[in-house]
Amino acid sequence: MRKSLIGATAALLIPLAVGCAPSTLSCAAEPAPSSATVRWLEAEHPQFDGATAELCAGDSCVREKPASQDIVRLSVDIPEDSAGSRMKIRLRVFPSGAKEPAIDRSITVLPKKRADVCGEPGGSGVMLDLTSDGELTTKISATGKWDPGSYNTPPPPSSTGAPG
Repeated sequence: MRKSLIGATAALLIPLAVGCAPSTLSCAAEPAPSSATVRWLEAEHPQFDGATAELCAGDSCVREKPASQDIVRLSVDIPEDSAGSRMKIRLRVFPSGAKEPAIDRSITVLPKKRADVCGEPGGSGVMLDLTSDGELTTKISATGKWDPGSYNTPPPPSSTGAPG
């Protein structure tokens, strides 16, 4: 009885650990959507507080007021078959009430195929960062303030003294 209880518990918990619900053991039914995403650190761009951002990828555009958070993200859908085809991404950010953008940057990128949370083939995608000097880059930082484990939480205090 104990072995069957452990086996049943494992059968329920393992799919949850990899992001699949027990009722839908196959994650392939919902492929990762194709999108272009730009993100920036709110602390590096305080002038964007309350701003409207426009993100275009090819002919697809989205215009919205991004949520105020440590790492601001804006995404736009791109065609499913865009992997391997060069695409122009344009970000424009309009401060509250402004008619002209404070930032108007473009970059040409090559979207790549992505996998969903269970490792199944998904859509195409590209992730960009807006640097502190206002440039778009495909060189995604995963350390320090960009650490995905610390999204929307303050960084731990730094230690500057020698151990005593």
